[in-house]
Amino acid sequence: MSVTAGDETSIASSPKLLGKGAFGIVYEGSWNGEKVAIKRIDKTEFLVLNEAAVDSSSGGQRREEENMKKLDHPNVLKLLHVEIDENFKYFYLEFCEATIGDYNKGTYTGPMPPSEADSLHQMASGLSYIHAMGQVHRDIKEDNVLIHKSSVLKISDFGFSKPTTASGSYSLKSGVKGTQNYFSPELLRLAEEQASFGILAHQRSNVSSDVFALGCVFYSYLTKGKHPFADPRGSFFIPANVLKGKCKLEVITDPLFRSIVGGMIASNPVTRWSLDAVELQLKPRLTQNC
Repeated sequence: MSVTAGDETSIASSPKLLGKGAFGIVYEGSWNGEKVAIKRIDKTEFLVLNEAAVDSSSGGQRREEENMKKLDHPNVLKLLHVEIDENFKYFYLEFCEATIGDYNKGTYTGPMPPSEADSLHQMASGLSYIHAMGQVHRDIKEDNVLIHKSSVLKISDFGFSKPTTASGSYSLKSGVKGTQNYFSPELLRLAEEQASFGILAHQRSNVSSDVFALGCVFYSYLTKGKHPFADPRGSFFIPANVLKGKCKLEVITDPLFRSIVGGMIASNPVTRWSLDAVELQLKPRLTQNC
């Protein structure tokens, strides 16, 4: 497999697989002599499905490209270049060393920001910028926060992102999307409604659902892979614990971090902390200029 444009861009014939996103597979490649991550989207992958599925996948691809072109922030993964051939579309992205998930599992031991507060602040800053740009991410999780070689954390994968209103709300006409174990209580209830009654044409949610998911990522980062709503019976029971508000904040020993995570994963979206409040609380602990 290869793609070349004037000897400036390429994927090796036996490329290294880096991962999978919402709408494609990510390989290691090069662009203008620099190592990059190349997200390859198969344009014919969905043709065997019904017309609605084709429209949905195509819309997701267009939305991801359009949304990423608008974003320019140190804590958001940068889209560098786009190419298309008869079979595939290729997104050329900043190359990162690993994910927060890799760090939590101990498979990444490279450079990180110099303090936990810096790491948390970088994640919050990236997501706050995305929201300020009128977008909701909808799939915040530990594998969608990447670690750049410069010790900078970057939010990635915008396949489920959507535009929001000025107040931060967004339509659920296309349904509840994302990773269930990071769903807020309100999204879980809406997902149940969707399963029972179908299309949520007149329902809306809010960017605070992203904040809840990031609170779960914070918890996982601080505890090296634990989930705030974990259950000894298995991950299948996490959604039920989320709906009950059954979490174990005492595992986080630092009182400031425990308070921040607790505020971010509050069951009521009205009282859930804003990202501005999160950044403000972390600011006195920062060791970098953020």
